[in-house]
Formats: sequence, C-alpha cells, structure tokens
Amino acid sequence: VYTVFIASPSDLIDERVVIPEVINDWNAAHGLPNNIVFLPIKWETHATPQLGERPQELINQQILRDCDLLVALFWTRIGQSTGKEESGTVEEIKEFVNKGKPALLYFSERPVPPNKIDAEQLGRLNAFKDEIKSQGLIDTFSDLYDFRAKLSRQLGMTIGRIVSEKAKIPKTKAAAIKTAYIPNLTDDEIRNWLFKAFAITAKDDGSSNLSTFAGYLARYT
Repeated sequence: VYTVFIASPSDLIDERVVIPEVINDWNAAHGLPNNIVFLPIKWETHATPQLGERPQELINQQILRDCDLLVALFWTRIGQSTGKEESGTVEEIKEFVNKGKPALLYFSERPVPPNKIDAEQLGRLNAFKDEIKSQGLIDTFSDLYDFRAKLSRQLGMTIGRIVSEKAKIPKTKAAAIKTAYIPNLTDDEIRNWLFKAFAITAKDDGSSNLSTFAGYLARYT
C-alpha cells in the first residue's frame, strides 16, 4: 500500500473529489496485476483529535510524514498561516520536498467570479507561486476535465518511478546473495523473494523482524 496525501486550501472542493477518483481508477486498472494499491489520504478523514501541539504539526505527525506521495493544488487562496509557514498546504509541500519525497503541484487557471476574489489571499498565493517556480516543475489546468487528464497521466508516471525506486537492490548485493546462498535463482527472482519475505513478515509500523525475515528466506528458498 502506497499513500497519497491530498493538500489544498478550501476553495478546491471539486478537485479534492477528483483526485481519489483518479487514484481509484489506477487501482482498478493496475493494482491487482502489480500487487500494489494506492490509498488517498486527507487530513479531514485521517487525522484524529489531539491537543498539545500546533494543529498543522499534529497533521504532520499523524499522517503526512508517513505518506509516499503528495498531490497539492491552488486556485485563488493560499490558506491561513500555521505559525511556521504561509499556510497548511505550503507547510505540507515543504515537508515533502525537504524529505526528498515526490510532490505534484498544480495551479488552477479556472475563471474566478469577482465576488470570490480575496486580494490579500491572491497576493500571497502569487508570491508563493513565484517562489516555488525556481525550485522545480509545476503544472496548471484550465478545468476539471483538464485536471483529471493531466493527473491521470502524471500520477501513473510518478507511481512508476516510486515503485522502481523502492524495488531497487544493488546488483552487487544481489549477486553476492545468489553466489553465496541460492545459486539457481536469477537476480530478479532474488528480488521477488526478498520483497515477498518482507511483505509477509512486516509489522504494522513498517519494520520487519529480522529473525522472522531470515527464517522465511531459509525455509522457502
């Protein structure tokens, strides 16, 4: 299971509905053949009540820091200051970028009704957009259909990179394992055994008991 955190201010309600739909479409088409499922995560559905810390820091601790991918988007608002960053969405983006995790960032170019424009919010948003442009690639969309099409394509590409990175085992290590212990298996077969062993012996916190892991390999290879 890979988790996808959805980050945005409050003016993108429709887009926050589209993102889980796109993720579920990918799961339906590709999840079973690849033994992978992607789970959409939102603070409003996955965070729990807790006191003693900034609200955004609690969201960071409870759910954000364990997520694998971030999808963030803006339209007319940037949101309210968290006491640390310009807004919760900005803090979530920076948390991901600072940890080297993939973050997909989109800006809506849908027409804005004049009575919906908050000049202060829009000014802060434009300043952030200018700042973030120098730090990587961003994208824009003209409407919900354009957003769905772009996210579907780019989510699939990003997922491919995430899975490939997590599946990498240095060839020298794989060759050493094959030579020393299981000479009749190819490197790809070794990788499959290692990932199966970890999946079966993994605990809820994502770690694996080493002796159980080794025991599984010894028994089944």
